[in-house]
Amino acid sequence: MEYCNDAEKKLMEMYDSIRLGDNPICQECKASVPEFSMPVSAWVVGNHFYEHEKRVLFVGKTARSDPGDVYGSYRTAFHVTRELLWEKSWAYWSYTGGITEALYGEDSPEHIAFTNMVKCNDSPDIDTTSELVKKNCVCRLKVLKREISVIQPTHIVFYTNRDYDNVLPEAFDAFRILQDETVPVGQRSMPWMEAEGSIGGRGYRILRIGHPQYKKRDEFIRLVCSWVNDTAPMLKAESLGGPGGSISTRRSGFRKERGLMKHVGYPDKPVASITEDLFHVEVYVDALCQFIETCDTPMTVSIQATPAAARPV
Repeated sequence: MEYCNDAEKKLMEMYDSIRLGDNPICQECKASVPEFSMPVSAWVVGNHFYEHEKRVLFVGKTARSDPGDVYGSYRTAFHVTRELLWEKSWAYWSYTGGITEALYGEDSPEHIAFTNMVKCNDSPDIDTTSELVKKNCVCRLKVLKREISVIQPTHIVFYTNRDYDNVLPEAFDAFRILQDETVPVGQRSMPWMEAEGSIGGRGYRILRIGHPQYKKRDEFIRLVCSWVNDTAPMLKAESLGGPGGSISTRRSGFRKERGLMKHVGYPDKPVASITEDLFHVEVYVDALCQFIETCDTPMTVSIQATPAAARPV
């Protein structure tokens, strides 16, 4: 069988009902991207997932390459996650395993659920998802919203950085930001947004953070576990206002309410550490570090800018 429990069976029935990978919306995405993968199912819904009071669903950006077994017009990843991917040393998997062990006493995918925001990809190693694909998958086809409704977690942890903030509220009927800031993780910083969402009368605690790669492992695990342990499940959807809108339009108002906007503009002086990264350039720092660590040498890195870009005001 392609699935390992009733929840995963229900997910496949949902994918079949919307003709995942073979409906007009999916065809539009395929026509827009020359090399487009087949959709990939959720990674896993653990066999012990529903035994816990706090049920955590982790959400990445998009699957890499073509994992899983072909089933009609999409791939199922339930077996490959358990048999291969969970044992990978990559931060995406190993840090999630560390969180799982800290919360439930065992480093096993059987205690959590795991999926991705977008089901297809056009790159084997980095996220190059276009805005069209994001909006088609999350906003129009509403695959993630349907998955959440089937899985019914109490807590959802998004590893999506700020890259999907414009579509994240569309995965819920209503969405409210409680906190949005940047927190230190070792010598690096990470975006940290706490929110609440609801779908059909059921409420969800939401944490949107950055990808675990290059973050200090113990500190990353501690922060996520502390959030799960400190937030009680929402027994029912509380009043969250209207349907989820643009996060960017809500962030500034929230920060003003909390007194976080103490300065106007950004001073022209170097930061003391990456935790003061007001322009959120850490993703470029990480990319350059990864390139330097893996490229052939000798290698020259060129930094290009107009004279005015480097001249102080």
